[in-house]
Formats: sequence, C-alpha cells, structure tokens
Amino acid sequence: MKHNATYLGRLFVTGSVGLALFGCTQPFATNHSANGTAPIASSPQPTISAQRDPNTPSQAPATAIPDAETLIIPGERVGQVTNNTTFKDLVSLFGAEHLTNQPFSVGEGETRPATRVNLGEARSFTVIWTDESRSRAEAVSQLGTDWKTPEGIGAGMSLIDLQSQLGNFQLYGFAWDYSGTVVLDKTRLAKYSGLLTLRLSPQPGAAESQSADFEAVMGDRLYDSTNPHLQALYPTVDRMIVRLTRK
Repeated sequence: MKHNATYLGRLFVTGSVGLALFGCTQPFATNHSANGTAPIASSPQPTISAQRDPNTPSQAPATAIPDAETLIIPGERVGQVTNNTTFKDLVSLFGAEHLTNQPFSVGEGETRPATRVNLGEARSFTVIWTDESRSRAEAVSQLGTDWKTPEGIGAGMSLIDLQSQLGNFQLYGFAWDYSGTVVLDKTRLAKYSGLLTLRLSPQPGAAESQSADFEAVMGDRLYDSTNPHLQALYPTVDRMIVRLTRK
C-alpha cells in the first residue's frame, strides 16, 4: 500500500483508507530535559495480564463517560490540552516537576519535539508540538487508561469491546510500521477518521503462544475484526493518537 505524505513530513500519514497516524512506535527517550526540569521516565503502556474469551464483553460499560479532566474530544482537546496550548500552559496546569521535554519518534530515524506529562500510569500523556518553540500543540499520544472518548474508548480496551462501539471494522496486520491500526472509515465512529488513531496489539506472549494465529494476521493488509485468528490473540488498544485540530 502506498501512503501520501502530508504536511509535517511523516508525522501524520494519509493512506488510501483515510488513516492519520504517527510512524513507528519506538519508546520515548528520557534523557532530555528543559527549563531545569528533571527527566522522568515515561509510563509503560497498559497490558492485560490474563486472557479471556474474546466473545465476552468486559463487565465495565464501554459507554461510561469520563470526567472533563480525562475526556478526549478528537480534533478539539484532550482534557485541558488544546491546539492553542503552549509549554508554559502545561507548567501552569500540571507543574514543571511533572514535565519532561523529549523527542518523539515518528519513524525512519525522525523525531518531533514533545513533552511528557507524568501524572502516574493511568493519567500520563505526551504532547507533540508543531515545532521546537513548543508554542502550539499538534497532537497527544501515550495516554494512560483513565483517558477516554465520550464513547468510552481508551487504552487497554479489548477488541470485542471496541467492536461493540464501532460495529465490525477492519485493521491492519501486525509486525510492521502501522501494526494493528484500526480503520475508522465506514464505522459508527467515522466522524473521528483522521482525528483519532487506534492501534491494537496482541496480548503479551500471544504472538509466541499462538504463533500460527499471529502469522495469519501479519503485514501490510487489512483484516476483519471478526477474523478468528485475530480474536485468538486477545488484542487490546495499546496506542492512541489524538489530533487537536480538524485542519
């Protein structure tokens, strides 16, 4: 599949199915700081420790609406962070001691300026800036599990719970740059297409224990969410990327 590069180089990529996403999901570097702020290690992505039947929804309602402080409105805001938010605003909102300036990998060796806001594993997030001045936020990524859209979509959400919100959908195969990326076009949440990127990963260890299923859903092609090989891997949302502008 060929991708057409848009503005900001490879920060966002628009493909033939209308995706908007960052490049490779390399880990954050944590040895960068600014304005005297001590570096703080970024929080790991949430994982699911025990397998469950992918056809059994979780007990918690997927439509629970979070409070305003942890509400994601794709194309508008993530909590109090909007496209007009500056680094100074983050200092005022969260305190300099909770901030770490660091590069954010967008793949192929390229990075963007970013600031990690460390509020504990469940509420931490990373702001990606339009440029080195850190005067305008472009997107937010690496969100903890407390952050959710009005529909209840957030990190750690299972495939079956996501399907209950979207209806049947398609996603890209695993083990490449856009591994597990959900296609929102033609789903119940198509309004978020180009504004919200969801990327699923198999449950830890599933790629090894269910290697035949994993190999059956690998690579640069689309798979249906109902694919039995996919469901056997018990995938969950492990990365969300939220754009803060509709332009």
